[in-house]
Amino acid sequence: MFAILTRLYRSHIKKKCSKDMQKFKDTQSGRCFIIGNGPSLRVEDLEALSKEKTFASNRIYGIFSKTQWRPTFYVSQDYNVLREIKGDLYNVSHECEQMILCGNMIRLFPRKLRKKSNVSFINIANSPNGKNFFDLDVTDGIHNGINVTYTMIELALFMGFSEIYLIGVDNNYALKKNNQGKLIVDNESPNSYFEGIAPLKHETIINNNTGGVPVNATLAYANIRKYLEDKSQKVFNATRGGKLEVFERVNLDDILKKM
Repeated sequence: MFAILTRLYRSHIKKKCSKDMQKFKDTQSGRCFIIGNGPSLRVEDLEALSKEKTFASNRIYGIFSKTQWRPTFYVSQDYNVLREIKGDLYNVSHECEQMILCGNMIRLFPRKLRKKSNVSFINIANSPNGKNFFDLDVTDGIHNGINVTYTMIELALFMGFSEIYLIGVDNNYALKKNNQGKLIVDNESPNSYFEGIAPLKHETIINNNTGGVPVNATLAYANIRKYLEDKSQKVFNATRGGKLEVFERVNLDDILKKM
């Protein structure tokens, strides 16, 4: 009986996620900016994007006290991150036009957050055979591309944006060893705009030491690039520095001058 109820509940959540995502399909056009939380991110760049459509994620709200900018779309999907920031999300939902959260964890969120009209849920599915691949129809769920930036890119394409610019997506993490000698992401070295916000407690273990460049995330980005090769929609990397070379690089200052 428990197994049957579990299947019914999961089916219900999947249908809710599908309905939530359908309302976003082809609702946008033109350009947007996807903002990462990398050390290259500058407050003045966000100020310049105040009138643009933007996506941002996770603990980006740590910078709100320093800028008038607010994200159009706030997205968070990582189980570990959501468990640690869930208490902040209701207030964050007042600061963005739309909030999109991992539907697989819907029971984690308080009812008052789940019922807000600007809060939607998306199903995060494991990729077949453990491989990342790109599928633009997010109504059935997004195949896990390792990180939230992948999800934000897919959402932006699904919504209909034709030009997508990445900023603050350094694709490179500071590393350290934990008490067991395993290499992990250094959560105790947050960006300066996270001052006053405790570092994340969970540990992200790095199995392949590539100098902090996440191999699987880079491969997931490559799948997006391959999908877009013969499409009119494009993704550009306007990050100041960093180690993401999958997408064509453009100069952010040049983009901002044209605004």
